Amino acid sequence: MMTYRHKLIKLGILGIILLVLLVLAVFQAGGASLGMAAGASPNSPAAISAAQEAAIEGANQLLLLQPQNTQAVYLPMVER
Repeated sequence: MMTYRHKLIKLGILGIILLVLLVLAVFQAGGASLGMAAGASPNSPAAISAAQEAAIEGANQLLLLQPQNTQAVYLPMVER
């Protein structure tokens, strides 16, 4: 019969192996090497070019230049 300590050791080793596999899967999904885990991947469909980034920034500036007018419409109250 397996003792409590042996069970904890086996669970610990299994946990470490699963953690290592998870970390490797995350690094590989980014398309980068282990040294560049948070680096931008140029092959990623989420990556945008400098021209696209400039267009987004220009659109943001245009939206900020729009007049911020709000009109309130007051309807007459109907009483019975």
